[in-house]
Amino acid sequence: MPLAMHFLKIYVDRLGYSEAHLSPATKLVLLAYDWRGNISELENTIHRALLVCPDNSLRPEDFRLSGI
Repeated sequence: MPLAMHFLKIYVDRLGYSEAHLSPATKLVLLAYDWRGNISELENTIHRALLVCPDNSLRPEDFRLSGI
């Protein structure tokens, strides 16, 4: 989870958002997912979710993860 939080902070800053966080359900989904693309897949997934998220709480439905 620390790496996901790291990427979240990076993209919140780059996109000029005041803040964003992962919902508890999102944390469970991210922990359960098999990250075949490793770090780059996680980074891209966080970035994309921030772009489509309707508010400052990233929900599982904001992520496009195969098999979930």
